Amino acid sequence: MSLINWDALVQVLIAAVIAGLGGVVAFSAGLLSLSFARGGEGGEGAGDIVTGSRRRTIGVGTAVLCFAAVAVGIGLGLHAIIAK
Repeated sequence: MSLINWDALVQVLIAAVIAGLGGVVAFSAGLLSLSFARGGEGGEGAGDIVTGSRRRTIGVGTAVLCFAAVAVGIGLGLHAIIAK
C-alpha cells in the first residue's frame, strides 16, 4: 500500500494544468480582442475585411466573453475551495 495515491495526484495535476493554461489563454485572447477593437495590430489597412464600428463590436464582444470565462473559472475554483 502506497502512502501517495498516484492516480488522484495525476488527476489533480492534469486539472490544474488545464485550468491554469485555459485561464491564461482566455485572458490573453481577451486582451488581443480589445486590441483588435481599438484598431491594433497595424491599424486598418487595405486588406482588412472588418472595419469601423463592426470591428469594435466584434472585438469588445469577444473580449467580454473571454473575460467572463476567466471570471467563471475563478468562481468555480473558489467554490471548490470553500466547499471543502
